[in-house]
Amino acid sequence: MTLLSCAEGQTLSQDGLRCEKAKYQDFYDVTQMITGLVLYPTTCALGMVGNLLCLIVFSRRNMRSSTNIYLQALAVADMIKLFTDFLYFIVVLLLRVEQREGIKLHGYLYPYAHYLFNMSLCISAWLTVCVSVERFIFICQPSRVKRFCTVSRAIKVSTSTFILGIAVSFPYMLRYRTNSAVVNGTIEVYGVNVTALWSKDLFATAYTWAHALLRSAIPLLLLACLNISIWRGLKRPSSIQKNARLKYKATLTLIYVVVVFFVCVTPDAILSTVLGFGYYEENNFARGIREISDYLLQVNSAVNFVIYYFSCTAFRNSISSMCTRGYAYEPTRQSPIINENTCSQLASSTRHLDLSYRTSNGAANHHGFTFAIDERL
Repeated sequence: MTLLSCAEGQTLSQDGLRCEKAKYQDFYDVTQMITGLVLYPTTCALGMVGNLLCLIVFSRRNMRSSTNIYLQALAVADMIKLFTDFLYFIVVLLLRVEQREGIKLHGYLYPYAHYLFNMSLCISAWLTVCVSVERFIFICQPSRVKRFCTVSRAIKVSTSTFILGIAVSFPYMLRYRTNSAVVNGTIEVYGVNVTALWSKDLFATAYTWAHALLRSAIPLLLLACLNISIWRGLKRPSSIQKNARLKYKATLTLIYVVVVFFVCVTPDAILSTVLGFGYYEENNFARGIREISDYLLQVNSAVNFVIYYFSCTAFRNSISSMCTRGYAYEPTRQSPIINENTCSQLASSTRHLDLSYRTSNGAANHHGFTFAIDERL
């Protein structure tokens, strides 16, 4: 055997580092190509169309309810997220077709897109919590439905969630700045740099943790607790099984939304908090992992239409009526599912809960709750 000299050892060590760096570069390039050029535009296009259809369906008069107000707001937040993903696709495409223009566009767009990305995720998370809170009231605290589950309250809460999400996420607007210089009278853009504020480790660490907790960890914890309670409530025996099944089916649809949220958001929460991964300033391995976790976030923003369509009869019927007879068509109101005597029995079995029900002309009370699952969520 021949022993290596010190110089030879250093040479091999440097070659190993270069190989490792090149390997991570290849990993990042491949993940960016698959997600940015293939998966992102496909999922983004389908998700934008799906969320637009959600907005149209939930805005119809026969679908107006407090729950659907939250779902409309959630669709808006998801569309903002998908819009930033579409911008990312354009940048990645330009980087491979016309690199100079791609770098320039990336330098101008990334500071703002990064803010919109984090803002929309924060808003979506808390709107999902709002939906679960309302379902918890419906299932576990039925005596408070009339007071808390109203359309006007849902509008106020949704608006407040957007305002707070915009404000809380604003420091992300100050995270990156365009790196540019004037060369021969022309502005040349070289990408982005981390700002002086975010270069301070104390601020960057504290705010990243705080926002990650607000955006992912705390909503996940609340959703876990709420949906465990909801699931237990669904398992309670009911004296009126038919009407209970109608209410439970609507609740199960929203539980599916929460489950998808858990699956898609948890990896990002772990990367942002436990592992402390950033974004643009990280190494190629971390950026490659971020490409995968960010795509899962995009799936979460795009998949709700599929969940509503396959698990909610009301939503599916509305889509069908729109496709066959146009948006202006209002489906014929169906006869009441429960009559006054049945409502009295149900109120007695649920601790004198004030329930709204459809009369023979299809009217519903102000908070929009009904057991007519073929009408709304």
